Amino acid sequence: MNLPVKQHIVPKTYLEQFVSCNDKLWVFQKDTKSVRQQSINKVPIIKDFYTINENKATLEPYAIENFLATELEPLYKKYVKVFNEKRVLDILEKQQFAYVIASQKMRTVGTKKKVLKEIERALLYGESGNWVDKESIKVFAQTYYDNEEEISQKDFISRTKGIMEGVSADITEDCYIQILIDKTKELGELLAVQKWSYLVAPQGRFFLTSDNPVILENEIEDRFFPIEGLIFPVTPQVLINLNLTEEKIRVAGANEVKKVNQQIINKSDRFVFSNSENLLRGNVRKLL
Repeated sequence: MNLPVKQHIVPKTYLEQFVSCNDKLWVFQKDTKSVRQQSINKVPIIKDFYTINENKATLEPYAIENFLATELEPLYKKYVKVFNEKRVLDILEKQQFAYVIASQKMRTVGTKKKVLKEIERALLYGESGNWVDKESIKVFAQTYYDNEEEISQKDFISRTKGIMEGVSADITEDCYIQILIDKTKELGELLAVQKWSYLVAPQGRFFLTSDNPVILENEIEDRFFPIEGLIFPVTPQVLINLNLTEEKIRVAGANEVKKVNQQIINKSDRFVFSNSENLLRGNVRKLL
């Protein structure tokens, strides 16, 4: 039996929209500063990224991977036809596709690292982050030790006296899985009620994408960025923009496309994708 241990952090059904004429992606890899063509079957894949520790959970080990593959990822094919037709989604369609956007935001390497770090900060210092606060961690089983002696939380608090210097926290990756489930639902509900605009790239211009294609407004550090709200390139020609002000279809300006592609590159974890070698090289030339 072939187990689904090789898991895509960006769905193939999404990346299919960005392939070139030979059904391959043009890929820029940030750590090696290299550009190449590659099959969507091989990138970006991480072994056991969503796999659940079967000794510590009620869900079967590949429940998350199977849910994403069978329930959410096929929706890209359904809705890409709508995006290519330049049609605005209705309320029910928005509610459904909002969960696709939310799941994509939560299933990246960068988000996983942030979640695990925020769990640690919430556990040790009671700090709140973008995804985790001290209330969130109450769902997790917590075991405390002092010099390999297992102690109660009450004893832990008494012995540390609130001083966490020298205290370490071992956070299992299963904690990320729980946050992924909870926050995908929470974020999806939030996105569904916002205004959705659709920016169409002008003729001859295209949007890039990456292994972290959903960018929240508070992640954009360019104070001159011309678009308010979340951005997500759903095809090389169409960008979804979620905000609180307008809901329409419009042609993006050349500067908007340029600025979006800069953010896609800046916020990528490791890979940037394109349907064109020239487009990709032209946008990452300063990094080569």
